[in-house]
Parts: sequence; C-alpha cells; structure tokens
Amino acid sequence: MVVISLLEFISIGSIFPLLDVIFSEKLDRTIEKSFLTNFIGLSEESIFILLSLIFITFFLKNIFILFYTKYSSSFMMHLTLDIQRKTFEKYLYSNYEVLRKIDSNEILRDINIESRMIIGQYVSPLLTLILNLLIIFLITVLLFLFNYKVSLLLTISLIILFFLFKLFFSKKLINLGYERQNYTKDILKSIKQTFDGYRELSTYNFLSLFLKIFVKKSVKLANNGMRRSILLIIPKLVLETLVILLITLSIGFMYLYGYKLSEIFLIISIYTIAGLRIFPIFVAITNAYQNLDYSSAAVNKINEILGKKINRKEQIFNDLKYEKTISIEGISYSYDKKQILKNLSLTIPKNSFFGITGPSGCGKSTLVDLISGLTQPTAGSIKIDGTDIRDIRKIWSKKTAYVQQKTFIFDTSLINNITLNNDEEHDPKLLKYALEISHLENFTSHLEDNLNTSLGEFGSKISGGQQQRIGLARAIYKNPEVIILDEGLSNVDQKTRESILNKLIDLKKKKTIIYISHDLDDLKKCDDILKLQ
Repeated sequence: MVVISLLEFISIGSIFPLLDVIFSEKLDRTIEKSFLTNFIGLSEESIFILLSLIFITFFLKNIFILFYTKYSSSFMMHLTLDIQRKTFEKYLYSNYEVLRKIDSNEILRDINIESRMIIGQYVSPLLTLILNLLIIFLITVLLFLFNYKVSLLLTISLIILFFLFKLFFSKKLINLGYERQNYTKDILKSIKQTFDGYRELSTYNFLSLFLKIFVKKSVKLANNGMRRSILLIIPKLVLETLVILLITLSIGFMYLYGYKLSEIFLIISIYTIAGLRIFPIFVAITNAYQNLDYSSAAVNKINEILGKKINRKEQIFNDLKYEKTISIEGISYSYDKKQILKNLSLTIPKNSFFGITGPSGCGKSTLVDLISGLTQPTAGSIKIDGTDIRDIRKIWSKKTAYVQQKTFIFDTSLINNITLNNDEEHDPKLLKYALEISHLENFTSHLEDNLNTSLGEFGSKISGGQQQRIGLARAIYKNPEVIILDEGLSNVDQKTRESILNKLIDLKKKKTIIYISHDLDDLKKCDDILKLQ
C-alpha cells in the first residue's frame, strides 16, 4: 500500500520537470516558482530520457497495482469465507432457546449477505480510504513544495468540503444501512414463505398476492439502493463544479496580478495534472467513508454475533455407561415467561417402552427436548444413572436419536438421508436392519435408482408417511441407546404403524423407546405412560 502511494507520488512528480521545460521561455531558464528546476538541470537532449522515465514509472506502478489487486482480492476472499464460517459457527452452536427466538431469514441474511457486506462495503473501502489518504498526502506535499499558498488554500477547501459531506450525509447513510438490513430480511421471508406454503397458497389462489408482497419489498430495497447511489454521486458533482470555478477564478486572479501567460499555463497545467489524480482520489475517499457509514449496520450486527460467548465446555468423560435409568428430578421449564413444565419428577427405566401423551401445548415436545439435552430446565435436573445431563450433553447426544413429526429430508439420495454420510462407506448390515424396522424395504425396491434415488428438496418426491419412516430408519441406523419418537409415526398408515410398533417393542430389549402420541391404541403397547396436562 505504501509502495503504491510512493509510485503514485513519483509518477505525478516526474511530470512536473517536463512541464517546467515545456513552458519555460528558454530551456536553460530557471522558473522562480518551480522548486524542481533548482535541483535538476534539464537540457533539450534530456527530454527524451525524462519522457522514458515517466513512462517506465507509470508502467511499473500499474504492474505493481495489478499484483497488489490480485493478492488483495485473494485476501478479501479468504477473509469473507472466514467471517461467514465464524458467523455460521456462532449460530450453529448457539443455545437452542436463544436460537429458536431468531427469525430464520435473519440468520440466512447474516451468514450470506451481512458477512459479505462487511468485506465489500467496509473492509475494502477502509483499505481504499487508507491507500488514497497516503497518495493524496504525498501529492499535496509535492504541490506545497511547488506553491504553498495555492496548495494551502486547496487543502483547506478539500478538508472543509469533506466534513460538510460528512455532516450532511453520514446519518442518512447509516439509516439507509439499517433499512437495507430490514428490507433484505423481508424479501428472504416473502420468498421462503411463498414456497414453503405453495400448496395452500395455490389452493386458495393467493400466489398473486404473495407476488405483490415480494415486489413491494423489492421496490423498497431498490429505492434504498437508489437513494444511496444519489448520495454517493453528489460529492463528485459538487467537486466538479467547485474545481471548474476554482480554475476560472485562479486564471483571472493570476492574470490581474501580472503573471505571464507561460507562468499561468505552467501553474494551471501542474495543478490540473495533480487534480486529475486528486479529484478521483478525493471522490474515492468520500465514497469510501460513505460506504463505511452505510455498512455500519452490517458491521454492528456481525460484531454482535461474533461477540457472543458460546459455552462448549463440559465435564470430560471418555464414555458414558447408560445401564439403569433416566431420572427426572423436580424439573421446571419456562419459555417467554410462560410456565410449560412445573416440578415434574419421573423415572424411565432402561429397555422400556415409555409413552407420553397430553393435549397440544402441554409440554410433551419440551420434555423430550430436555431429556435429549437439547434444552436445559430452569429448575431441577435430569440425570443418567446419577450423572447430570448438563455435564455429559455431548456424549449423551451420541446415545440418543430423535424422530420428529416433520422429518427433515435432505435434497440427496435415500441412502444419504438414512446414513447422513455422503463420503464414507455405510454399514450394509445396519442399513438393512434400519430398512426392515421402518418398513422401507418394499418402498426402496420400487424406486428407480433404489437407495440412490434423490428425494428432492424437503422430500418433495415422497409422502409425509414415507418421510417419517426415513426418519425412523435414520434413528435406527445411528444405533443409539435411546430412541425418541415425537409424533414420529403420526403420518404413517395404521397397518404399517402397527407393524412398526411391534418391531419397536421387540427392539426395547436393546433400546429405550420414548414414544409421544395422541393415539390411545398405540399407547396401550407402552410399559408406562405419562399424561401431561
């Protein structure tokens, strides 16, 4: 960066002696106001050498800038990826209670857009600002050596102009940055909601309504960008006007004060050439500062995310032997100031088929989230053979599998959806067993590519019952010690569900099964039932 600034200084400065020679009435005449000719005696034969040096200087400068751009772009790319990874990681390992309060569209925006915005609209402009400040400082030094009075006036004018731009535009750009954040999230939300609810929206003929919502949000974002563009172009237009005015006034004043035409042309030429660099640099500095204001919303947001502390430490256990019971001791749980569970105690023996039932919203799913270690009780404790689950959460998660009502299906093959493994080899014996328990063998045989058949985004190519059976197969393949089914078979037809439950009853010889259901016939197969109110 410093090298580029010096090369800019040399390349601009090398032109001054040439202009000195061209506008001198005699080649050997020393212009009184030119400091360069006091040190460099130029003959007519030296002009060719000077021209060659000017060309070489500019050429080397541009070659250096080319390599600088290449490596700085590479640096920016890796920095962007690093910020995206860290942002993703912070969200990924956030506390579940905190995470579920955050709009998923906000998470998408922060990881994919805001993290990139920091580099493109903050770090890059910041580096540009520093580089251009160095360049304009060196050029200004050169101009001061040539004519300090005019240079001082020019410097003061530019500084005043810069702070006037900052005064009038800074707050507006900061507000536009926060508006852009909200509009971006709203657009992502409208897209996601439209396609998530496509069936219902199509049935109710609401697709055109959601298109209007999307267009309305997009227009707001476009207007935001337009207002920003106008604010960015104003400094350039104002500066152009002032430069023309300044040149006109300077020529008039110098003529009135008796400057010779050759001297006027020399001074104007030197300041014009310097202005050709100072003008775009000053505009770039102003725009860079404006970009810093505009991106401050993104910077504050990412700083807030990266500044969050994630507690990933837990008591070190090489292994956990689950041999007897899951003990729930006086647990309570509140969410958003609402009491969901209060002073609940129970024991789930190992190798039992334990049922949980109750009306919607009574805390069934919350209870299994607590048992699996996904969330923590606000009071009381859950212990595995006497060990608090808080101390063994990571190890315990390896020994549990969860089948929810809405099974998440990846846009990949059936086998990868079951094994959750795209790279390593699978266990054929365990896979066959998982397919058998979940009644997927017949289903698989009718697929075009069998286990390698793609299931589509969110399982769009298969039914809800098939998705749930894939979720069960995934749980069986994990080979855990505890399997939790939270309405995990509710979409499966009665005959198939009956068969699966019978196999799960046999499976309890090796596993502990926790089964949530509203179906009383299904619950009759359980060893014990907890009824929540």
